[in-house]
Amino acid sequence: KSRLVNEGDFILSNSMSFGRSYIMKLSACIYDGWLALKDFSPEVNKDFLYYLLSSEMVQAKFRSISAGSGVLNLKKESVSKVVLQIPLLSEQKRIAQILTATDDEIDKLEHKLNILIFQKNYLLNNLITGTIRTPEKLSTHN
Repeated sequence: KSRLVNEGDFILSNSMSFGRSYIMKLSACIYDGWLALKDFSPEVNKDFLYYLLSSEMVQAKFRSISAGSGVLNLKKESVSKVVLQIPLLSEQKRIAQILTATDDEIDKLEHKLNILIFQKNYLLNNLITGTIRTPEKLSTHN
């Protein structure tokens, strides 16, 4: 029951962490835990659609149409009935550019934070064990 999806197609998780969308970076087969979204209008920017599907508004729609007891699932028939408002292509591109730039900045800041956390832990471990010693006189800048 696996299905072929191609590079550039969207897949949407339909169970457990349902509603998460991904743009395929390569051709592969998916199983029934995923929905394939294909053949978009040329008037839809894929990056914009990714952000729209990830938005709280659309995620709330997915939650409202999910079914199941215990583990909620999205059904292909229900997802296909979700109506999305799509602005003009030029506006979609501008929105996607802003959100992509924001994501890139967040990634850079998270990387910087991880480096600082590593440095803090390194210093903490090595200062407490005495592997690294502080100078007798620390200059303070007022």
